[in-house]
Amino acid sequence: MESSKGFFDGVPSQTSFIFGIITGIAVVLMVSYLFGLPGTSATSRTNARVAENEAALVEAPAAELTPPPSAPVGPLPVIAKDDHVRGNASAKVAIIEYSDFECPFCSRFHPTMQQLLQEYPNDVRWVYRHFPLSFHPNALPAAVASECINELGGNDAFWAFADNVFGNQGGLGTALYEKIAQDQGIGLEAFRSCVGSGKYTQEIAQELAAGQAAGVTGTPGSFLVDANGQTQLISGAVPYAQVKAAVDAAL
Repeated sequence: MESSKGFFDGVPSQTSFIFGIITGIAVVLMVSYLFGLPGTSATSRTNARVAENEAALVEAPAAELTPPPSAPVGPLPVIAKDDHVRGNASAKVAIIEYSDFECPFCSRFHPTMQQLLQEYPNDVRWVYRHFPLSFHPNALPAAVASECINELGGNDAFWAFADNVFGNQGGLGTALYEKIAQDQGIGLEAFRSCVGSGKYTQEIAQELAAGQAAGVTGTPGSFLVDANGQTQLISGAVPYAQVKAAVDAAL
């Protein structure tokens, strides 16, 4: 009886060996593509999806990720005469906000604080302190510009700057800052000289460090201080109703 021949029968052993290696490589490549071994395109696609998910988490609305109010972890600097204060200076409740002019969540929180002052004109004062994040390239220059506008135009000019910047975050830059300065009656030569001197950079860095020591880890980071000096940290762009409830409880 004649036996049936296999595919490799009659093929020289060296040729069979080489063919086997090629076949093995092909199988490995196919498995790598389908299941994503390290360094393969499938793994790269998976890593990309993970990065996208992490980015989505970071960019999620702050209100959804905001923990409940908590006590500061370190000493909070008292309100001083050189602080930027809006509202009744003798108000029972103070909200000290550590903020970043380029932060989108800060821009979202700004109208919340404006609304709060409208509803509590005598009971709430709003204090703005700088907390420019390192990954926001326009945050520090904007903070410096705001301090120069404050120096040359006063406290009202500072808050006009803040309102304009948070309302025009897509246009951050020298042109916007100089326009605001002119609108506040500040001469461009004096403004440019102040900004170019860099004299407020260290002061801004000290405010950021003080905020970090008090427990601020991101922006906006706000402290509600009641008439008895009791302080609670409110992290993120929390909804108006949440801030209002905290104020009502403190009054």
